[in-house]
Amino acid sequence: MKLLFALTISILLTGCGSLTPALESGKGFYSDLPKSEVAGIIESDKAKTSKLDTAAMGCFATAPESVEKEIIEPAVKKAMVENHAFAAENVKASRQIAPTILDAITGAFIWGCSYWNVTGNLLQHNNAQ
Repeated sequence: MKLLFALTISILLTGCGSLTPALESGKGFYSDLPKSEVAGIIESDKAKTSKLDTAAMGCFATAPESVEKEIIEPAVKKAMVENHAFAAENVKASRQIAPTILDAITGAFIWGCSYWNVTGNLLQHNNAQ
């Protein structure tokens, strides 16, 4: 009985999944501009790079494709807007434990929520503030 209880708590705290490995974005690149145009901006020295590091959370997304589309992509696009970026590259997401035990119990176990740390590079125009 103690083993079952410990196993249940372990599963709840990890959001019903492994903390490793990272979900590597299927695209790894986000932009409304074509990659070739983004490459041209970078090559012409009209872009600067900043770090993307944001948290993302979503529920009922279990397949990698749905996590990508429903959790990771909206988080990246929000960060791009907030930072006046025209692209994000080298985007990776790693699954995190639930922030609180209550989140683990209600979010992960009951609602099937998962928590992610999304990292990468944001590309901004040199004149962006």
